[in-house]
Amino acid sequence: MDKKKWMIYGANGYSGELITRLARKVGLRPVLAGRNQNQIENLAKSLGLESAVFALDDVATVTRHLAEMELVLHCAGPYVKTAEPMVKAAIAAKTHYVDITGEIPAYELIHDYSDAAKDADIMLLPGSGFDIVPTDCVAAFLKEKMPKAEKLHLSFQGLGGISAGTLKSALGQMGSGSKIRKNGKLENIPFFSLRKEISFAGELTSVYSIPWGDVYTAFFSTKIPNIEVYTEIPVPEFIADAISQSSGLQSFLGSDFIVNIGQSLVDAFVDGPDEKSRRTGKTIVIGEVWDAAGNYKKVRLTAKEGYSYTFESALASVRRILKGDFKPGFQTPSLAYGWKFALDVAGTDIREMN
Repeated sequence: MDKKKWMIYGANGYSGELITRLARKVGLRPVLAGRNQNQIENLAKSLGLESAVFALDDVATVTRHLAEMELVLHCAGPYVKTAEPMVKAAIAAKTHYVDITGEIPAYELIHDYSDAAKDADIMLLPGSGFDIVPTDCVAAFLKEKMPKAEKLHLSFQGLGGISAGTLKSALGQMGSGSKIRKNGKLENIPFFSLRKEISFAGELTSVYSIPWGDVYTAFFSTKIPNIEVYTEIPVPEFIADAISQSSGLQSFLGSDFIVNIGQSLVDAFVDGPDEKSRRTGKTIVIGEVWDAAGNYKKVRLTAKEGYSYTFESALASVRRILKGDFKPGFQTPSLAYGWKFALDVAGTDIREMN
């Protein structure tokens, strides 16, 4: 490729704007794009950057806007709705695709275009932020330490809050419950049906299984057949138990009616973590693996708060690709760059605990 430009799509969203401002601060000059003309053009003007305004409902239009771009960093979710037209356009334009999703359905969708991306000699790199760089790299680190691992657990804490986009994505997945990978296959389980105690910083914390991106991607990164991902969810135990034991309640919470109401309220009431929360927060990931003989290894990763980590790791991906460092087709962060990619974000530490 001899293209010189790159694009942030969804630059006016919570994560998109903060990634944009960080990019400008470190000397990068993305083209800013999205659907909201006033917001995109005003942001671009304030930062002295080029802009483009277009929706994603026509692949030919998107392809035309990507034609001059080396890569697009896609920051406009929910990705289960927005990823496919952008990926199709990226392949047609021979433009690398990077996003910050954590949605399993989006990973599944993007993976289906892997062969087409290889033919176009471009990389599809979903999950270049806290969804899922630290957890994916922990998984790859553990696989290196225990090559015959049969079971992987990832537990994390570290979001200083939640953005509107992330919450709308989470709400959109409620209808399918939680997920684990069992014997190499994805399996639906009820929300709050798997719970364990984990020590993040010397004190035991209750965590619940969630449909985090690694349930899908870590299998490609490690070939470990049994994968569960856990995090702390601030819900009283009696409510969690009630939800996990009632299929009717689960169906109601995941109905289109409830999801649509929830998503419509998000933009009005959810702003995302403030600067202080992002600056002072911390991410902790605990990774555990077991082999068939019962051998066990555990590692601990510590890093910046999740959104701050996302902004830096996404731009780390951009820098590598702009330098020609990429692998064609669908990739996870650790497949593309190895487990040490997590360390591209300053202040990250990963070490064995046993």
